[in-house]
Amino acid sequence: MMFRSQASLRVAASLAALLIVSACSDGQQAQLSAVETIEVPTATPGQQANQNISDPTLEIPVTYPVADGDELTLVWSEEFDGPDIDPERWFFATGDGTEKGLPGGWGNNELQYYLPDNAMIVNGALEITARRETVGDLDYTSARINTEDRFAFKYGRIEASIKLPAGQGLWPAFWMLSQDSDYLCGGVPCVWAAIGEIDIVEAVNLDGTGGNEIFATLHYGGEFPNNTSSGDTFTPAVDVTDDFHTYAIEWDEDEIRWYFDNQIYLTQNSWFSTADNQPYPAPFNQNFHILLNLAVGGDFPGAPNGTTPFPATMAVDWVRVYSGEPPPAESGAAPDDGVFSTDPNAPAPLAPPGGLDNFGSGATFNSFFAGDADFKPTLQVTSGNAYLDDEGAPADVGFVAFVGYEAGFAVDYETFSFKVKGLPSDELEVKFFGSPDISLIINLSTYAGATDLGNGWYQVTIPMSEFAANINAFKGFLIGPPGDQGAPFSFLLTDIGFSGTIVTSPADPGTTPDVSLYALTGLPDLVFGEDYQEITTFGSGALLIGDNMSDVDFSPVTSVTTGFGYNKWNAQLAYTGFAAGFASAYETLDFKVKGMSGDVIRVKLLNDPNPAYVDIDLTSSGYATALGNGWYQVAVPIADFPGDVATASGLLFETIEPAPETSFTFLLTDIGFSGTPEPGDGELLTNGDFEAGQDPWINQGTVIDDGGNNVLQAVVTNPDPGQPFLVNASQIIPITPGETYTLTFRARATVARNIIAGI
Repeated sequence: MMFRSQASLRVAASLAALLIVSACSDGQQAQLSAVETIEVPTATPGQQANQNISDPTLEIPVTYPVADGDELTLVWSEEFDGPDIDPERWFFATGDGTEKGLPGGWGNNELQYYLPDNAMIVNGALEITARRETVGDLDYTSARINTEDRFAFKYGRIEASIKLPAGQGLWPAFWMLSQDSDYLCGGVPCVWAAIGEIDIVEAVNLDGTGGNEIFATLHYGGEFPNNTSSGDTFTPAVDVTDDFHTYAIEWDEDEIRWYFDNQIYLTQNSWFSTADNQPYPAPFNQNFHILLNLAVGGDFPGAPNGTTPFPATMAVDWVRVYSGEPPPAESGAAPDDGVFSTDPNAPAPLAPPGGLDNFGSGATFNSFFAGDADFKPTLQVTSGNAYLDDEGAPADVGFVAFVGYEAGFAVDYETFSFKVKGLPSDELEVKFFGSPDISLIINLSTYAGATDLGNGWYQVTIPMSEFAANINAFKGFLIGPPGDQGAPFSFLLTDIGFSGTIVTSPADPGTTPDVSLYALTGLPDLVFGEDYQEITTFGSGALLIGDNMSDVDFSPVTSVTTGFGYNKWNAQLAYTGFAAGFASAYETLDFKVKGMSGDVIRVKLLNDPNPAYVDIDLTSSGYATALGNGWYQVAVPIADFPGDVATASGLLFETIEPAPETSFTFLLTDIGFSGTPEPGDGELLTNGDFEAGQDPWINQGTVIDDGGNNVLQAVVTNPDPGQPFLVNASQIIPITPGETYTLTFRARATVARNIIAGI
């Protein structure tokens, strides 16, 4: 047996078909009653073979509906100019549909077996060719390609230049199916046709029983067999099989229009889906991918006959997808008192007295930029590269600073607002200058005060309470993306300004600690260098200002601005070097606090080993009382601190964990201690002070000669079986042998016990 290539087999099949047709001489339509059978189990790769990529890249461009008069924007095209079909863009179907879970014949009793290399690029056009050759029990081969998982879109205009084939039983189609529908039907993923199908053009039996008629159809409703469809036919005045013609739809949210050579011939605006909770315009409000195929036979066209020419080819010169023009952006809001406005007639009472500044970054400004379709003019900021990164390379930095204001210029406003577009990422920094500066970094896609206006514009409104910790000191502000962006960029700003008037009552004065460590009035009772030795922020990198006068309710205050010393925004403020057990003499730790991120502050008494923090939610903890204007009075019982208070030699304030995403400043004042602890069950054992006038538990003592030292010694024992303990409390005092003295002490324990004291 002589081996014949696949191409030879196909030539033989074609010749056999021609011989059979020629043999018909009775004037009746010829019927194919026999054909040479060839075996093509898998097509040998020819000019184009199936290259099903296991992990393709899906491209979904942003497209907009097309309105009358729109200037269309090309967002995707396939010109078929290369030597082969690009498998990164097209998937080549193989088989009869059973591999997709459909009945054989693709659910339509079609007669072809799809093979990848029935699709080829010839002379700058895609050719999908149907041949009369047998694979298995099917007598025809053809091709079907699609952009599933490679390209999909929603809304806009899609068109293709196609030359349709003539012949009984031929069924060419240019159509679309849902890409990744998340519709549910009865709680499980929906199947066709509840997820929709858009037929841009179909035809059957052209120049035969079908004449020159083309079809435009939507499939929707329920899942098969409860699906429905709607559409119409159109008969062009020119032969669609004689040359290339343009077939297109314009797809809007609630309307789809069909075109032949730019002539509209059908509009549809009524459909539905039985998918769960998916009202109109479902199912045509999701992304769809593109399909091109040439079917043979099936329920729609019927079988080929002796007049059907094989091979038969559907030729596609190009496929193009366009977007309409985006709708205008929403107008957003204008500030009460402007800094910069698009409206040339709008007053700008807060225009920066010192103008615009880039602080040496090299950024440039255009205050009259008129290139945006929605707002004109705008302030355009273009990055510069005068700063250097850590490796000495130019850094792409762009921000605009508004400077020269009097301190406290923004103190009476409720909000700061602006519109922004074109940032290199969603991150934006807003900083107010005031020693210390206060910076807020927001993400436009998640920040509660950011509203998407459309066309890339965001309205941003920030409560000035975000900056309240130092608002009296502010002399200017800046806006821009934080840090080096890695490439040049420009962004736009407009309608910058302030709104609202803050009307507040003074904060409640709260309480003053009995013994102060940091005091609103007068000198503190606990003195640096005497009662304690150090004020430290440890490794947090926090900025500490000890006498900040910026707050309207309490001054002075200690302001603490977070640092990044632990690779996260964190602040620690510690008072260390106290005598061990310094806090044991008091009943509560007291302080006032304002501006904590998350309204949570962590407090710890430092000892070895370090105990856990006391985490205080200022809005809900019984330790905290709201004083108004963001201030809280806090009183924490010393007994509630974990660990051995008797060994503690320091006090630590710290920010919330996990750390916040942005830097912030918080305020502390009236820090100190109050009250004297009373003995009682459940308290820790402490030394007594041996002072006269206290109610003693033990009122007798004996002088013990302890190696020449005159010592009064009390021995406390526990007679409870199984719980022995021994505590020796001793103190050397000046005594005279033979005299009678009174020994007084207090004993406290973590559990209730019966005790006996002996001298």
